[in-house]
Amino acid sequence: MYSLTTLWATALFDADSRPRGTSWYSKTSLTFSDAIAAVRRTLWLSQYFATSHHSANPQKFTRDLTERMADALCYAA
Repeated sequence: MYSLTTLWATALFDADSRPRGTSWYSKTSLTFSDAIAAVRRTLWLSQYFATSHHSANPQKFTRDLTERMADALCYAA
């Protein structure tokens, strides 16, 4: 799984990708935690894992809020 995650994340990152840093720790290069977070985010926001189709029901969360929550949870999981 480590190798597959690394290969998939390599395809997701571009040349300008920067690691997600924190106020207490500054990273200079991408790490495996960045890779697994990118893969999680891709899976969680993909259409394959959508739970409902377009219907008359209103969307409870905006797309922006959904993406921000997924971004935060990718690193926490």
